[in-house]
Amino acid sequence: MLEPQEGMTTRLVVERVKLAEELGFGAVFRSDHLLPTSGRRGIDSAECFVSLGAAAASTAKIHLGTLVSPFGFRNPALLAKMASSLQDLSNGRFELGMGAGWYEDEFRAFGIHYPGTKERIDRLRDALELIRPLVKEGKANYSGKYYSADVEFFPKPVPPIPLLVGGAHKSVVKLAAKYCDEWNFLYMSEEEFIKLKDIFIASRTGGETKISRMGPCVISEDPDSIRKRVMEIAKRRGYDGEYSVVLEKLRKGGLFIGTPAEVSNQLNAWLGLGVDRFMFQFVEPFDFEGVRLLARELSSL
Repeated sequence: MLEPQEGMTTRLVVERVKLAEELGFGAVFRSDHLLPTSGRRGIDSAECFVSLGAAAASTAKIHLGTLVSPFGFRNPALLAKMASSLQDLSNGRFELGMGAGWYEDEFRAFGIHYPGTKERIDRLRDALELIRPLVKEGKANYSGKYYSADVEFFPKPVPPIPLLVGGAHKSVVKLAAKYCDEWNFLYMSEEEFIKLKDIFIASRTGGETKISRMGPCVISEDPDSIRKRVMEIAKRRGYDGEYSVVLEKLRKGGLFIGTPAEVSNQLNAWLGLGVDRFMFQFVEPFDFEGVRLLARELSSL
């Protein structure tokens, strides 16, 4: 999981995707943000779909996806058309992740309407009603409260594009269960996850929709390196206390932190809770050690 809005050019995104393919990862997802979400300004921030198109043309096996694309950035029918074009370019390796959007600053900076929570969720529901038939069958005739389209795509999306919804709001989890192939959640405690998982399972209509988790991964064979990264994270979050206390708090909050063996144990615990897939978030674009160690450890599971 890449966060290119935090200092990556399109060329750098392509390089990282190629590295991930070489190391054997199954997929690379990237955020769809228009500004750095850290609040920094004046740094590189590669546009999502342009960079994914370049990555698709530069690779052969690895899957590519958005995690997630806010409905408000693009007309939903146009977004589905873009996804269909990427599916064609990548020979069937694209996955579309959708969300309600949360970073108000980027909406306002680009002159995009940013409604309140209820309306954003209503708009996401409307967008999913329209997008699902377009990414599955390549055609839709839909007229909703916010969005409408009467269109057919050529070429058709082959195979049908997997559709994900990311979010932890109860209403969003229910939308994922109704419309999507996968529900993705940002790292959280086991207790929080179990509550939302129960809502998700109770709301499912149809097949066995997958569950996936996205979150940071601090992995190293050097204890000092782990300590440094943990304390940096703690400082950003305003956590006080000794290293051991902060480490335990972050782990209980759902972050994967430790040596390769420790991260593997944490991963297996979440597998036991019912998570099917993991997106390991690397905000720092030059963490080659962490990416390589993770690939090595995953290949041994």
